[in-house]
Amino acid sequence: MKRHQLKWIKLFLIFLVLFNLGVNVAGQIGKLEPDYTVEETDEAACELNSSYLDILLAKARNSNDRIFVISRLSKTESSKLNRIRLTNARLALTDGKGLSENQVITAIGDRIVNGGRGRLEFYLGSRLFLVSKINKNKIACLTCCDTP
Repeated sequence: MKRHQLKWIKLFLIFLVLFNLGVNVAGQIGKLEPDYTVEETDEAACELNSSYLDILLAKARNSNDRIFVISRLSKTESSKLNRIRLTNARLALTDGKGLSENQVITAIGDRIVNGGRGRLEFYLGSRLFLVSKINKNKIACLTCCDTP
């Protein structure tokens, strides 16, 4: 083959690789949206969160993936809320839903700086599953329908 033909073949292959990378990145960006979002202002927030957590637990048990819970404060909330919200989420998943302690990983994320409300993000493995947006200085209602 001539030198200029090799040059074009190399350029074509580089183009294919870059195009493929672009497609993969675009596919990953689309997965940043959660499967479910619950607004605490919704009157049914407790029931919705509890139902979605039931779905999340069933999927976790079937896949053996861990559940990651990330607490993200709003711009003006106190940092002690992170620990309270994460403890509440861990208890809801373990004591409330029967998941083993070692399947739940909790962490503190960056603050929401664009004026949004604080939130808990629930991931199944690396996939964002549920975002529960929380009213300022409150704790997410994650369980429902307690019987007396």
